[in-house]
This record gives sequence, structure tokens and C-alpha cells, in this order.
Amino acid sequence: MKDKKYTYSDELYSDLFKDVYGFRPTGMIYEGWLAKSKDDKQLTWDMLVNDLQIETWYEEKEQSWEETERNWA
Repeated sequence: MKDKKYTYSDELYSDLFKDVYGFRPTGMIYEGWLAKSKDDKQLTWDMLVNDLQIETWYEEKEQSWEETERNWA
């Protein structure tokens, strides 16, 4: 049986969380992370990465739209 490869990082979780939500996880949020199984941490990590990708996409589209508006003004 092949070992499952995990890509999450306990050390970078707080940074990723902040990039997505704008604040660092504290208290119950961080304690919840620490209590998760490896599989649950990976699922949470993957969801945060996905949310960050979506947020980045929206920010890029917004910047592109603003640039287009300036060029037409």
C-alpha cells in the first residue's frame, strides 16, 4: 500500500489562513487545527489553497477591469 503524501504545513498554516481571511487563526481556530488528524489537516489545507486561488483570481480580474476603465476614461 502506498503511503499518502501530505502537502500541508503546520508551520505555514497561520500564514495561509491569514492570506485567505485577513487575520491569523487564534484560540479555538488554531487549537482546532492542531487537534485535526493528518487527513483532516490536508482537507482543510486544500480548501484554504482553493479559496486563496479564487480570491487571487477575483483580485486580478478587478485590477484588469480597473485598468480597462482607466484606458477608456
